[in-house]
Amino acid sequence: MRFALLLFISFFFGFSLHAQNSLVQQWQQIFSNQTGESALKLNDIVDNGNSLVIAGFSSSQTGNYMYIGNYSYSGNLLSDTILITEGNSSVSQLLVSQEGIVYAFGSELLPSGKNRIRLVRVNASANVISNTIYAPNPNLSYFFSDAVLFNNSPAIAGFTINQTNGRNSIITRFDTNLNAIWERSFTGDSFNWPSAIAVDTEGNFSLVGSASEGFSFMALHYNLNGDFLWQYPSSFTGSLGSSLNDAVCDANGNIYATGFQEDANELFVSNIVTIKLSETGDFLWQQNYNNLSECFAEHIAIASDNQVYIAGNTSDLIVIISYNSDGVQQFLSSYIPDNFPLVNSIQTDNLNSIYVASSGPDNSAIHQLNT
Repeated sequence: MRFALLLFISFFFGFSLHAQNSLVQQWQQIFSNQTGESALKLNDIVDNGNSLVIAGFSSSQTGNYMYIGNYSYSGNLLSDTILITEGNSSVSQLLVSQEGIVYAFGSELLPSGKNRIRLVRVNASANVISNTIYAPNPNLSYFFSDAVLFNNSPAIAGFTINQTNGRNSIITRFDTNLNAIWERSFTGDSFNWPSAIAVDTEGNFSLVGSASEGFSFMALHYNLNGDFLWQYPSSFTGSLGSSLNDAVCDANGNIYATGFQEDANELFVSNIVTIKLSETGDFLWQQNYNNLSECFAEHIAIASDNQVYIAGNTSDLIVIISYNSDGVQQFLSSYIPDNFPLVNSIQTDNLNSIYVASSGPDNSAIHQLNT
């Protein structure tokens, strides 16, 4: 189906590049609301091996509802769907199994005021197979953060908020039919939450986020059976605003995470931080980037050669940074977006092309970049 929200599609160079090693934009897909009936916001983009799947929500006068779209590599719409839910909802994360099943995860604010995690399965034709709410304890609000697949079974990271506004990280592993296998809650800090989850080849899960009321990095590591293995750092303390916002694992189980930390010397300045941890939680390296503004990164991707790509924002630029496995910067590219200033996702394909989804107040776009 083609919805009214997909009213304006344009392939043009919508930004300027400033690079040490250049990135070349191949195409750009723009979603623009021209009638006032509805608008589309993008939150994620994945490569299913045959096409690009995008996710977010459609906003209209009746509410916000989950949106899933399927696009060719040349930017043509193949199929899409809007999922009407009880409350306002949005797809935050998409996963595609080897069987072609698309798992969509997000949060929904119910009319009762409670927040729930919504789990959806969609087939290759954009038909909904199942659609359920996840909230084991009805007295708590549940918020979705991120999801991964291991052996075609999803695991999600999120957090709960209790009656005293305390936050606790949760991780839940599901089977392929979205039945919960196990759930774990981290209570080692009274105010902690994950932003992302990563999984290695052995099925060990790493949650990264923030603890100590937002003043400490946080990484939590669990094995396939849900046993807690380690945390980083060993003590959640700090005086600077700090958060790890996304993570990936390489073939050896090492964890790369990116986020931000307030600058210790300059007011209203923060650094894009990228760290590498070993599979046993040992600190290996950290790299910082700033341009004397408020910088932050929320997305990281890893290529087949273990080169990692970080997508972030400064006060006025989108920034793409790449490091090799030793932490040596490979390139730094920044561009001035045209009405799409906020990065929503970054992905790489088998040819090491880079796909970046970004959005602004009224529009969203997908950029394909080649190194």
